[in-house]
Amino acid sequence: LRIIGQAAAALQYAHDKKIIHQYLRPSSVLREVRSFKTVVKDFEIAGFAPLAGPFADGGVDPHHYMSPEQVSGKRLDGRSDIFSLGVILFEMLTATTPFSGEDMVSSMLKISKEKHPSPRLYNPKIPRVIEIIIDRALEKGLEKRYQKAGHMAAHLYQVVIRIDELIAKKIH
Repeated sequence: LRIIGQAAAALQYAHDKKIIHQYLRPSSVLREVRSFKTVVKDFEIAGFAPLAGPFADGGVDPHHYMSPEQVSGKRLDGRSDIFSLGVILFEMLTATTPFSGEDMVSSMLKISKEKHPSPRLYNPKIPRVIEIIIDRALEKGLEKRYQKAGHMAAHLYQVVIRIDELIAKKIH
């Protein structure tokens, strides 16, 4: 949750500078070992380099992380990155992507048309509040999705603080 919260904050910084990633996937989100800081990389390829094939990311099929507006070729804004970050969070907590299909076309149809499954279906230990954050990040309608990555970051940080408080109570 901390990693995705920090990634959302980094995306907010980029969005404030009018930079949209457009190609967010798991390998774009790195955790520095010594500082425990999260880094979002690959902005240099966002919107500039076409995919060199379906597995241009060394085995990761990048279409799983596309937003509905990317699939339909619409104009993108920061909310597209929020959707992609929601997919990454879903995958981190469930070990599966929410819109997997038999092939790229079926996955893209699911992204654009179908509601994602509950992450609790794959991991019942996920708290309901996290499911709500994922649901909001993965909204098909732009007006229902988080409007700013910073809002998603704030919600994740609130959950992390609460979890830390509960752990501290158990320890003491």
